[in-house]
Amino acid sequence: MLLTKDDFLRGQKNLENLIQKSPHPEFKSYLTEILTEAHHQRLHADSRKFLSLFYQQTYTLFDYLPKHAPLFLDDYHKIMDQEARFDVEVANLLTEDLQKSRSFAEAQYFADNSALLRTYKPASYFSNFQKGLGNLRFDALYSFNQYPMQEFFSQFSLLKDEIDRFP
Repeated sequence: MLLTKDDFLRGQKNLENLIQKSPHPEFKSYLTEILTEAHHQRLHADSRKFLSLFYQQTYTLFDYLPKHAPLFLDDYHKIMDQEARFDVEVANLLTEDLQKSRSFAEAQYFADNSALLRTYKPASYFSNFQKGLGNLRFDALYSFNQYPMQEFFSQFSLLKDEIDRFP
């Protein structure tokens, strides 16, 4: 986590506002610990939970790609399943933290990639079945034939012969 002096100041201001609004003394005490570290421009052990208070905006991997860089997704259905499981884990973590007075309801632990992933262009989706792609709209559909790869079982001379057959 890299925070500039402005990020620390923004975080301090947001933490102070959160402390003033909170009716729970236990949560206020916890936030005061984090605020004290922020005043010294140090990160508290739980600072990751409060990064949305420090940073002006969230960034994803897509922000580092060149504009209109092509994106290739293999097994989109599996990606979305994993995303759904991750969302459940984050929701459970937030619920647990709320019960322990260690977070606030509007906390944003991670940037949302799923909405961006659905609308990113240009993107190519590889899937064995079109059904697993949900309600995505496609500009075109292409069929690719797949053939199993020959196995050589550590017989490198056979592999070399196979490679030599192609110009």
